[in-house]
Amino acid sequence: MMPDTMLDTIETRFTPEITYAVHRKCTPGWMLPRQIMPIYDLAYIVSGRGRYTINGAHYDVESGDLLCTHPGSMRESHTFPDRLMTVYAVDFHLNPPGAQKLPFAVKTSIGRRKDLIQLFNELSFTWIEKRPGHAIKSHGLLLLILHRLYELCVYDAGAAEDDSRIKKAVRYIAARYAEKITVEKMAALTRLQPQYFNALFKRKTGSSMHQYLIRTRIRNAHTMLLTGEYTVAETAELCGYTDIGHFHKQFKRVMDIAPSQCIPKC
Repeated sequence: MMPDTMLDTIETRFTPEITYAVHRKCTPGWMLPRQIMPIYDLAYIVSGRGRYTINGAHYDVESGDLLCTHPGSMRESHTFPDRLMTVYAVDFHLNPPGAQKLPFAVKTSIGRRKDLIQLFNELSFTWIEKRPGHAIKSHGLLLLILHRLYELCVYDAGAAEDDSRIKKAVRYIAARYAEKITVEKMAALTRLQPQYFNALFKRKTGSSMHQYLIRTRIRNAHTMLLTGEYTVAETAELCGYTDIGHFHKQFKRVMDIAPSQCIPKC
């Protein structure tokens, strides 16, 4: 697993700036003419069918597909009259110039997701209505969309939100990570048998509940140490550790640095 610090570095190397956002309900004759895209274009298909041709390759899309056209790509597209496409689209470029490219494939099937539809819908409404402060709100919404797409397309961390039982367990761990939390306790909370709960949790999150709990504790410990308000021993205790050596070992494995290295120097 990639250390959290490396993931944070990847995510903070760019700032998106929107140029266009729309909720498009295609007509039978709708098409996008061939052109070289100078900026990014994200298209999330809600219903219907369409065909995008990007750099000469054809991509047939339908509900739940995400299309990411990268700057410099030749793009054209059309819908099919018998299954008119409904799509959310947003165009933007990244600052500063030369910022790290988005790691999304041209086409990714992520499914029809209510949370993404709500975010895209709010973004297109905000962008079109243009009330005072719309630029700040639009920027924030696009960041939320990109964060969710990173979860789904890069980190494969979206499945837990699809199961209310695992979502409940994840929220419980986030709020009470310092307590003694066992598979048996979480299984009772979600009304599942322990063995089935553990298997389901791993399938939905990509890790066992025990591994997930460790990462949650260590990430919170990292945040506490960065404030400079706690010693390593105090942080370990507040995050549920009674053995300082064990805490140090797990912290190093998750964060790729020692706990003491996170405390600001005076």
